[in-house]
Amino acid sequence: MMIKLVLSSVTTSLIWLLLTATLATAQTPILDTRGQPLRRGVEYYIKPAITNNGGGLTLIDRNNSCPWYAGQENDMKSRGIPVTFSPFLKAENVVMESMSFEVAFAKEGTSKCPNTTTNWKVSTMETSSSGSQPRFIETGGNGTVLHYFQVYLGSEVVMKNGSYGLRWCPAEVCPYCRVDCGFVEVVVENGNRFIFKMKSTIIAGSTLISLAWLVIMAIVATAHEPTNNPVLDTTGNPLRRGVDYYIKPAITDNGGRFTLVEGSEWCKLYVGQENDSSSEGLPVTFEPFAEGEEVIREMRDLKITFSANTICIVSTRWELEVQRDVEVGRRLIGTGSSGTGTNYFRIEKQNGNYIINWCPNEFCSRCRIDCGFVGAVVKNGTRFLALDGSVLPLLTILINLMTWLVIAIAAASAQSGSNPVLDTTGKPLRRGVKYYIKPAITDNGGRFTLVNGTQWCQLYAGQEIDSRGKGFPVTFEPLAKGEEVIRESRDLKITFSSITICIKSTTWQMEGMRDSVSGRRLIGTGSSGKASNYFRIVKQSGFDDGIYNIGWCPAEFCNVCRFDCGFVGAVVKNGKRFLALDGFVLPLVFERALSSSSSILT
Repeated sequence: MMIKLVLSSVTTSLIWLLLTATLATAQTPILDTRGQPLRRGVEYYIKPAITNNGGGLTLIDRNNSCPWYAGQENDMKSRGIPVTFSPFLKAENVVMESMSFEVAFAKEGTSKCPNTTTNWKVSTMETSSSGSQPRFIETGGNGTVLHYFQVYLGSEVVMKNGSYGLRWCPAEVCPYCRVDCGFVEVVVENGNRFIFKMKSTIIAGSTLISLAWLVIMAIVATAHEPTNNPVLDTTGNPLRRGVDYYIKPAITDNGGRFTLVEGSEWCKLYVGQENDSSSEGLPVTFEPFAEGEEVIREMRDLKITFSANTICIVSTRWELEVQRDVEVGRRLIGTGSSGTGTNYFRIEKQNGNYIINWCPNEFCSRCRIDCGFVGAVVKNGTRFLALDGSVLPLLTILINLMTWLVIAIAAASAQSGSNPVLDTTGKPLRRGVKYYIKPAITDNGGRFTLVNGTQWCQLYAGQEIDSRGKGFPVTFEPLAKGEEVIRESRDLKITFSSITICIKSTTWQMEGMRDSVSGRRLIGTGSSGKASNYFRIVKQSGFDDGIYNIGWCPAEFCNVCRFDCGFVGAVVKNGKRFLALDGFVLPLVFERALSSSSSILT
C-alpha cells in the first residue's frame, strides 16, 4: 500500500480552493482508448489501465436491497456494464477534464430496482461511526450535487498514457459550497469490489485496496457506441441527405416555418421564421458531415441549406455569425459557405422531441466550442434565428421536419414509386381517361363542373349544388413525361372534358388574385403552362383508401419556388358553388365516366 498523508483542515481547504480554480481553466476533452473524445449519451466501458487490477465497473447488490452499488468485476476479463456521461453544462456534448458530469449505467445493466435510477451518487452514509470511513458510490442519483463527478488528469495520477483519475468534487455544480472532495478508490467487502469516494483523511484497514499503479483510480474508456438514431419526419420515415423538408413548430402560435429573411444590408440574408403558421416558408436539405452517410442521425454534425434561388449571388447554407448582433446581443444565424465549423449544426432529441443546436464537435473534436440552442429573436417585426437566449418555445417542445403540403409526403422531389390514385372501383386513374370528381360525403354538394362568373366567358371550376347534378368529367395529365398512371402527390393538369361556346381552355388554373367577396383564391380556367395549372392529388388522412384531397402546391413543377399552398374546398357565391383554396377541404372520390363523349356547356 502506498503511503497516504493525513491532511489538516487547513490543507483540506486549500485543496478545495485549488480544485475549484482548476475547473475554471480545464478545457481538454477526455479521450477514449481510440483517442476520440468522450461524448454525451454514448456508452463506454470503464476499466483499470493495468490488467491485473480487476475488471470493468459494474453494478453490485450489497445489502440484498435497493439501491445497488457501483463496483468492479473481480475478473480482469470481464468488461462490466457500460456507462454514459452527461455533462453538467446542458449545451456541452463532449466530456471535458475537471468539468462536472453525471454517470449512469446503461439500460442493459439495470438492476432489480425499477424505482431507482442507475445514475451514480455518493452515499450520504459513512461506512463506520468513526467518521473516517469511505462513502460508497450507489445508484439513485437525482440531480443533486451528490451525483456529479469529474475525470481528472493531475499530479496525483502517475500514469500519463491515456489513463485518468475519477473524483467527486462538484464545485462547478455548487461554486459556493465547500465540498469534501475525494478521489474514487476500491474497497473489498465480502469478496465484492466496491468503489467509493475516499475522504481527505487517512483510511486504515486491510480491506482497502490502494491502486498504487495510478494512486487513485484510472478510467480507460472503451467505446461501446450504438448507432445514432435516425431523425424522423412527420411520416415516421428517416430524414435523408439531399431531400427537401420544411422545419416548422408543432404549436401554431409560435410562428411559422423557417425561411430566409433580409438583413439591413443589400443581399445580407439570415435564417429566420415566418411570423405565422399560414405562411409557407422555404424547404431545406441536410448534408451530413460524415461522407457517405445518407441518413440524417441525431447528434451528428450536418449542414443545413435552404432550397431556394435568390437574386443574390450568395449561398443559402446556414452559417453562424461570429460576432454578436449589436442590437440584441445574440449570435444570429446567417448564410454563407465558409466550410468551417460555423456551417455545422446538429439535431438533438430531448424528452421525445427535436431541437436544433450549434455544437460542431464532430467537425472539431478537440475544440472548446461555445455551444448553443437555436431560438428566435424579433427585430423590426422580423423573426431571426439566434443562439444565446431563451430557446424558442417551439424548439423546446418539438421541431417537426415537414415535407411538401404538411402531410404524409416523404419527399418534396418527384418519386416514381408514389402510390397510384384509385377510382371508386379500386383501379388506378390513368392519363387521358375521363373521371367524375365528387365529394366522398354526399351532403357536400355534387360532382365538379364548370360555372360561369360575372363576366362573359369567364369560367371557373365549380361544383353542382347537389348530388343530382350530372357535372362534367375531367382528364388528368401528369407533369412527368411518359407517365400513364396518376400517382399521389405528383404534379398534374386537370381539364374538364366539355365543349363550350367560349374559345378558351377548360384546364384548371389558379386565379392570381383573391376573390373580393370571399377573400379566397378561386380556381378558374386557362392554359398558361405555368405553375398555376398544376395541382396534385393527396390521400385524405384518417379516411379509408380511395378518399383524397386535391391540393395546389406545384413543387415538382418548380422545386425551388416558394408557394402559398392550399387544398381545394368550395365557397358559395350567388347560389353557385365555386372551387377555392384557403377554407374547408373537400374529401373526394373519382368515378370513371361511362360515356366517351364530351359534355356541352351552354
